[in-house]
Amino acid sequence: MICFCGIPTPSCFAQTGVTLETQPWPAPKECEICVPVQFGKLETYLPLSELERILIIDAGGPVMHVIPKPKSGSPKIGFQLLSLKPDKLMALYKQSGLLQGLDIKTNEQLFDILGKLPENNKSLEKMRRLKDIDKAKRYIKTSKDNVHAYWIKSALPEGSQRIYFVIDGEEDVYLLAGDVTRKIFETVLSNLHVVDIP
Repeated sequence: MICFCGIPTPSCFAQTGVTLETQPWPAPKECEICVPVQFGKLETYLPLSELERILIIDAGGPVMHVIPKPKSGSPKIGFQLLSLKPDKLMALYKQSGLLQGLDIKTNEQLFDILGKLPENNKSLEKMRRLKDIDKAKRYIKTSKDNVHAYWIKSALPEGSQRIYFVIDGEEDVYLLAGDVTRKIFETVLSNLHVVDIP
């Protein structure tokens, strides 16, 4: 959609009636030349043939930045993985009064309810707006054992994707953000495990 000024911006996209849809977890894939990567309690395997480098930076907390090998004509955007503490998510919503009247006690319940249409619930409407779900193309949940992945599939250009990982019984939520294609999504999830921090 193009605004009157001729420049596409997030505010140009109309609100959608997107609701939470569930999909099966990607099947495990054989990985011949891969490197195990652990960030917090999430561990996966990434193919060396597609990686240029992995950077760990401190941006008010550790952030893992994965930079892919360049392909002709495409910029090296990559994607980031970071951990969101309760004060950046559940506690923040609670302090803002947005959880009032909503039966939410866990991170999974929070992300599940974000997939419901707000109808006349102003708090839910605002939370969906804060997470850009009202402008998303799709909102997808996939689960395996004690971990749940929520993909807010953005209608904006590449580099704007966000996938939240919720682990049962854990307060921290992990965020995978950036240039996340379906291939990257399946690569990360197919061999994803929850492990203890050494």
